[in-house]
Order: sequence, then C-alpha cells, then structure tokens
Amino acid sequence: IGSAASNAAIDDNLTTGGLDVAVANGTKAFQVWDDNSTGTPRFLVERGGNVGIGVSSPARALEVHSSSSPVLESVASSTNNSSLRLRGSLSSSHYWDVQHVHSDNDLTFGWSGSEKVRITDAGNCGIGTSSPASKLHLKESSTNGVAQISWENDARRWAMGVHGGLSDGLSIYDVQGGVTRFYLGTNGNVGIGNDNTSPSYTLDVNGNIGV
Repeated sequence: IGSAASNAAIDDNLTTGGLDVAVANGTKAFQVWDDNSTGTPRFLVERGGNVGIGVSSPARALEVHSSSSPVLESVASSTNNSSLRLRGSLSSSHYWDVQHVHSDNDLTFGWSGSEKVRITDAGNCGIGTSSPASKLHLKESSTNGVAQISWENDARRWAMGVHGGLSDGLSIYDVQGGVTRFYLGTNGNVGIGNDNTSPSYTLDVNGNIGV
C-alpha cells in the first residue's frame, strides 16, 4: 500500500487503461490517475477540501481544467427539472437557483424559491414574468407598481417605464432633476414639460414652444 516515504496507492495492472488510486506522500491529497497518463491526476481531493478535475493544485472548492472546452452537466430524470443552487451558508434560508424547466425548456433564475428571471427557449427574457412576449419583457405585479428601465452615465440617470401611480401611463423621468419630462397617457394624450402627467390634449406642452 505504501509508506511514509512513498505514495499510498492501489494500482490496477490487470488491464491497459485502468485507474490508479493514491494518497500523495507530500500533499496527502487523494488522487485518481489514468495509468497511461503522467503529470496531472484525473481527479484530486486536497486535505483542505478543494477538489480538482484535470488540475493538480485546485485553488477553489471545485476547479475543472481541460485541454478542450470543459462542460459541467446536470441531467434530471424523466420530467424533473435540473437545477444548480447557490447558498451563502448551509444555515442560510436565502439562496439562488438556476434551473432548466423540463416542461418548456426555459431557463429560470430564482431567489429563495421565487422566480425572478426567465429566458425562454425562443430567446425572450422576462423579469417579473414567466411568459415574456418580447426579447425583453418587464412586469411589476404589485398594485400601482412601476416597471421601468434606467439609463445612466457619469452625470445623469433617466428612467422610462409604465407608472401605476400616474394612471398606468408611459413616462420618461429625470432622476437628478426629480421631474417627469415626458408622459404618454393610456388615452393617447402626450404631456411634455415638467411633471405634465395629466395632459388634456393630444399634445399638451407645459412651457414655450419654438418653431
């Protein structure tokens, strides 16, 4: 089996291409080798707990190296979903799930059991909705909620979206200015100007117009 001066090993010499199992003398790492290979073990568990596949000194809890493009695959049986869960600690009740949904082949991202983002097999992305109807579909389901997108550079941020507190109209909001600059109501009326969010005409301008 081995001694203090050598590796402790189980060597399969019965067939070509078998596997050898060893505990390394210096690092005390558990290793699995292909007996036709030299240099790097196929699988390794260090004393500190790091696991390496195709790498002799894993720097993280799980590190995978390959001469080609490595793939980690999770395959569910029958009609079950396949998932990856990310949790801060074993005692934490908060976690992220990345899941392949078997029934429709969608990919979902969930927070502590609640779906947050879905990418369909057609390429549509939904945030707040499980049935995205376009390439990017945002939904806020709360009463008088706000579903909006923000754009920001080094000096200013703008937000555009559907605002439940403004009769479900579409608004463009100047965050630094603290005012709505443009508003389109559900009746088709357009309001331009500072907080002109109840336009009375098809085009309602609060301020001077230059022609």
